[in-house]
Amino acid sequence: MEEGGNFEEFSLFGGPLHRLGARLGLVRGATNAFALGLALGLLSWSILLALAIIEGVAPKLFSLSVIAAHVRLLVVIPLFFLCESLLDSRLREFVGLIVRSGVVPENACLSGLLPNPTA
Repeated sequence: MEEGGNFEEFSLFGGPLHRLGARLGLVRGATNAFALGLALGLLSWSILLALAIIEGVAPKLFSLSVIAAHVRLLVVIPLFFLCESLLDSRLREFVGLIVRSGVVPENACLSGLLPNPTA
């Protein structure tokens, strides 16, 4: 197996949502997607608020019984994107380490689970 390989290309990013966020200018650099998470949280919360106003249940929306929905939409979704941004570089190093050490067999790279280091 080739030493080093192409594992520096391994990334959690690059899917359709990441590409859309990059086109909208919400992804800074290659891996900072916190603004995208914040925009998605605010968008989903504003849709929830608009539907509540349309249905006439807006006063109930701000009661303590539904506070978990607000926290999920306004805090947890952006935190997921922040954690993904922080985890990406560490995961890239980890994948490179386990392949170089031989823990992951070379045929796992060829099956499409990991990037092929000999390509």
